[in-house]
Amino acid sequence: MIGLLPVKLLLGIYNFVINVASLFLNSILKNRIKSGKENAARIDERFGKSNIPRPTGKLIWFHGASVGETMIGLDLAAQLRLKSPDLKFLFTSQTQTAAEIIAKRMGEGDIHQFFPFDKKQFVNAFLNHWQPDAAFFLEGEIWINMLLELSERKIPIALLNARMTTKTIRNWLSFGALSKKIFSSFNYIHAANNISAEAIKEFGFTGDIRVGNLKSAAAPQKIDDALVSEFLPLINNRPVWLAASTHIGEDEIILKAHEILSLTGQNPLLILAPRHIERTEGVILMAQKYGFKTARRSLKQTPSTEINVYFWDTMGELANAYRLAPVSLVCGSLIRGIGGHNPIEPAQIGSAILSGVYVHNFSDIYKDLENISAAAMIYDPSAQQIAMKLADLLFDKKEIAAMNVRAQNYLKSSQTIYDAVLGDVSKIVTGGNI
Repeated sequence: MIGLLPVKLLLGIYNFVINVASLFLNSILKNRIKSGKENAARIDERFGKSNIPRPTGKLIWFHGASVGETMIGLDLAAQLRLKSPDLKFLFTSQTQTAAEIIAKRMGEGDIHQFFPFDKKQFVNAFLNHWQPDAAFFLEGEIWINMLLELSERKIPIALLNARMTTKTIRNWLSFGALSKKIFSSFNYIHAANNISAEAIKEFGFTGDIRVGNLKSAAAPQKIDDALVSEFLPLINNRPVWLAASTHIGEDEIILKAHEILSLTGQNPLLILAPRHIERTEGVILMAQKYGFKTARRSLKQTPSTEINVYFWDTMGELANAYRLAPVSLVCGSLIRGIGGHNPIEPAQIGSAILSGVYVHNFSDIYKDLENISAAAMIYDPSAQQIAMKLADLLFDKKEIAAMNVRAQNYLKSSQTIYDAVLGDVSKIVTGGNI
């Protein structure tokens, strides 16, 4: 059993695999550039290099792989800056989408970099250059060489909003002593749920672990009031629903549901926001095959009366779409393998939440919301069932209002854990005891 092997041997195997993989890194990165997943002008960052100088003073590092984790880091940084205006922040991510959001929302003087490949040479280049005063990893970003090198350099490390799937837990447990070494390198851990907290203790972390999902208490996204004021008169007399962050395999279900809903004769409007904007053209063709008339936000078109499906195909504006739609179907939840998306943003903004059942990435939040009737789960995520749920809600303004009140009450209760974690993070940053 691999978990019985000594730590030194397991680390040797890991680094052997990493070193072999790095031989193909240039080829992999070239392919990712071609597919739009990497920025060619910034490819050196994957090797730990940067032409941006380190800012003077205390530099706090937040790392999150993708958008959801990134938003937590941005929000915590903003709160820390209110207390200590002189702080500077370094944000790293794995994805282009997260990089674009960070660029729009980070504070003046802050820096974004792509996370380096976890080879010792690249890790040391990154840390030698940036020399962070504290490092915060969000959710499940566990990179062995980076964590061990941070620990070796006595840089405080925290894992925030840790979320472990059953598969992840099983994998870490199988590594025995190596898991203990890795998780013992953290000075502080906060877990999103009890399952993750208990697993982390089994991995070998001996400190206290706070529990509660930070995504339940993140600051709401800013609404563009001028945009909303422009759009509301165009759609105000129509039943409007949003399909948020759709994935391949979901769009056809959604369009079919809208076709069924249209049989009510109420001229409903579907706002459709693909998770990956590059898919928009293909989904438009699909919608047109259904006979729907379409328009696009990216082309500054508006949803006039004859438009059936309005494509919200811009970056960083989903909050505005939630504001316009009384009911939102949070996608990534209708088919297996994606795991759902965070329902907190529509809850904050006041859009009643519908979701499919494939939401393992946010199962704890959805369970809480469903238990208090603040979200409606579709257990048979077919077009017919979605249309029926939509019809029940869209024509019942009292129930929409009641769902929103319940969701707001849930968010208020979540603020307590957020405030506690923020206090802990602040102590780490200032060098105090937790």
